[in-house]
Amino acid sequence: MLNNRIVQFRTYNKIEPETIAKTLNISTEQYLKYEEGSLVPDITTITELAKIYKVTINEFYGSTPRLVLHDNDSENLYSKKDDELEVLKFAELSIDEKEMILAYRTSENKEQLYKMIIDKK
Repeated sequence: MLNNRIVQFRTYNKIEPETIAKTLNISTEQYLKYEEGSLVPDITTITELAKIYKVTINEFYGSTPRLVLHDNDSENLYSKKDDELEVLKFAELSIDEKEMILAYRTSENKEQLYKMIIDKK
């Protein structure tokens, strides 16, 4: 069940397994084992995945109604149009751009990264 949610979140956001593995600082093989269900991620990994996808830990366990992916009848907190636009924009980014965004989302020092990016302009 958890492995299905991990796959759902990744595919919904159109991110390659290699990108997620790199962001989590694990091998692609280990990450794919999470998706297969042959290895269960620890709570630290689930927390990092939740940060990447901007969801709650409960959503990985299917405990909250906000995100029932690919179910048009479900109610969620976001309008469908806004969700589609957000996914579309992210899907159009290059792998490098996606990795940069994921690194920023999981960073402990966002201000320093932001300043570094702005200073490069």
